[in-house]
Amino acid sequence: MHYFIIPSHVTFLSHFFHDLLITTFTTMKHTFYILLIALLWSCSPKTTQLADSTPPPAIGAETAMMETKVDSSTDAMVPTKTDPMDEAVPTDDRLTMGVLPNGIHYYIQENARPEQRAEIRLAVNAGSILEDDDQLGLAHFVEHMAFNGTENFEKNELVDYLETTGTRFGPDLNAFTSFDETVYMLQVRTDSTELFDKGMQVIRDWANGITFADEEIDKERGVIVSEWRTRLSPDQRMQQKTFPVMYQGSRYAERLPIGKMDIVENAPYDVLRRFYKEWYRPDLMAVVAVGDFDAAMVEKKIKALFGDIPEAADARPREKFEVPFHDETLVSIASDKEASFTNVNIMYKHDRVETKTVGDYRSSLVRSLYNSMLGARLQEISKQPDPPFVFAYTGYSADVGDLDSYSSFAFVPEGKGPAALEMLLTENKRVLQHGFTSSEMDRAKKNLIEGAERAFKEMDKTESNRIVMNYVYRYLDDAVTPGPKQKLDLYNQFLPTIELEEVNALASKWIKDDSRVVVITGPEKEETPLPTEAEVMSMLDKVDAMDVEPYVDDVVDVPFFDKKLSPVAIAESKKYEDVGVEYFELSNGVEVYLKQTDFKNDEILMSATSPGGSSMYNDEDYFDASNSARIVNEAGVGAFSPTQMQKMLAGKSASASPYVGGLSEGFNGSASPDDLEIMFQMVHKFFYEPRIDEEAFTSFIDKQKGIYKNLMSNPNYFFSDYVSKFKFDNHPRVGFPKESQWAGLDYDKAMSIY
Repeated sequence: MHYFIIPSHVTFLSHFFHDLLITTFTTMKHTFYILLIALLWSCSPKTTQLADSTPPPAIGAETAMMETKVDSSTDAMVPTKTDPMDEAVPTDDRLTMGVLPNGIHYYIQENARPEQRAEIRLAVNAGSILEDDDQLGLAHFVEHMAFNGTENFEKNELVDYLETTGTRFGPDLNAFTSFDETVYMLQVRTDSTELFDKGMQVIRDWANGITFADEEIDKERGVIVSEWRTRLSPDQRMQQKTFPVMYQGSRYAERLPIGKMDIVENAPYDVLRRFYKEWYRPDLMAVVAVGDFDAAMVEKKIKALFGDIPEAADARPREKFEVPFHDETLVSIASDKEASFTNVNIMYKHDRVETKTVGDYRSSLVRSLYNSMLGARLQEISKQPDPPFVFAYTGYSADVGDLDSYSSFAFVPEGKGPAALEMLLTENKRVLQHGFTSSEMDRAKKNLIEGAERAFKEMDKTESNRIVMNYVYRYLDDAVTPGPKQKLDLYNQFLPTIELEEVNALASKWIKDDSRVVVITGPEKEETPLPTEAEVMSMLDKVDAMDVEPYVDDVVDVPFFDKKLSPVAIAESKKYEDVGVEYFELSNGVEVYLKQTDFKNDEILMSATSPGGSSMYNDEDYFDASNSARIVNEAGVGAFSPTQMQKMLAGKSASASPYVGGLSEGFNGSASPDDLEIMFQMVHKFFYEPRIDEEAFTSFIDKQKGIYKNLMSNPNYFFSDYVSKFKFDNHPRVGFPKESQWAGLDYDKAMSIY
């Protein structure tokens, strides 16, 4: 997707589908990168300001930083101490940054992974929010035109260059447009000066050399219309209803990046060129380069290539656009016949909270602890029998413009919108009335520290594409960018000082009756209608009048592994020197292959496999066999449910899970060297103590039915399913599972197969 209506740095939700990510995060802007794993959908609307490039003093210095002022009685210069908490958050000391005389900012960092490659970004502080009334959709159109010819590259030459770098051509993969920004992305080769220089020239041309040939503009109109029809049409249609409510009274309600197709199809050439001329200018752009290169060399190239771009004469002011607050609760219900999923979102609007000083950074950690703890509670609820949602998240984060939001979101099985809404409101009320527990706080702190420690240990093995967007948003959002070591120091300095009362106090600030918005979207079906606005308001009143019980932290107070095991002998061993592999066979027949690598500093990967899998079973038993390991994984091991295991593993880095594939079965796992034994203990327990838990089985089935029930209403999923079945002659092992298949899973048979 290269137009973004998501005002978020998103980072999480790896388990679900590509389109679900689009539907899910339309209102939250999360600054943590769960990497999502799956995709990093980044788009954060803000203004530009470059922090001082002078490194700040070390945090926690024995003496406070000194400044001087004039004593009014003597005119003498006398020293005065400043509060260390007012010092600026330190910047990664590997970063080189500056501002060219014409106003272009640049950020450069050497990074060796991947070798002989670099990630280059052009960040433009201009998006659909700046479109005039006759330009709706043209910010996105400009982005498309960047791939249709520039001053130094004909369209085909640009395609040829991108392919030499291993990049699949197309704006879908190389740029995105959001409300407040447009970002162009390239991976370039650094083992060839010619190819690297070409890549830098492409970025330079995008900044100030798109040609906008009339015939190319006309060709691209149909491309954008086709994209609009096929990519996000159900979600777009619903967002056109919900955004005017969410951002009522603001320009954001009227400037979705995809725009209006009648303007895209008919806008005069000069109207499109006008957007480029007015907003693609040096004072609104930054170049970011992270990769396997010499930073001084890249800095020289940036100065030479971008320094001659002229400043804009009579530049239009780059306005900020506010989202007004409101006294009442606003409700928006939107349905679509092609929608696949139901989503519930509760949004509380707040003024932007900036993070600039180390004191601000400490406050951001307080917010992170809150987000983490409530997120863990909601994840625990999702594992209950007949859960009201498949996935849910609550947290405080940046939104559009100068707006922050405290939002609760749930991805909901069809027909359970009211139940999910009640559960989200109730869990927020539970925190408001009773707060979190000290044991939850201890785990959240351990997990934050463990993540920071892992990032520090892996800092020289981190891929450039994981780093580069930090600096894009340093420019666009004025975000702080401490390095992994500095971040770990800040965590170690501040997390021990944060008290539970500080975190619990946030709920009363965030949860309020005014400036609240409830948005529910989902399939348009008579048998499972979405709730009405009146029903939503009634639910709000119902929960508001509730007294809820405090949260009970369900932990297992027994050792995870207390068996005394006797080692078996090694029956045979050998080394394969040519590939650096050591092999040995245990006397029980298990064969082991060990290979030492330098890919990661703090990670050991494990895979165990044996031939067999679901192919060993007939078609009638195939579905039970193929899901057997997933069912076991949902239940946990021994006395520990998955939630209790997660609590036990707080602050540790270890995981293991079984699988049953088509032709094999086995385990996958990973661990830090310090936690390797825990990973092997988990594997042992999955062999000997798989947990019998029919409630976990019921929860698993209910969630899967919720995901798949309405999937075929989406034309993309329907087409994919149809093609698969056509190719394989409607074989029962091919295609998306039906709701009836999930309902027909046999727990005893699946456990027996496992």
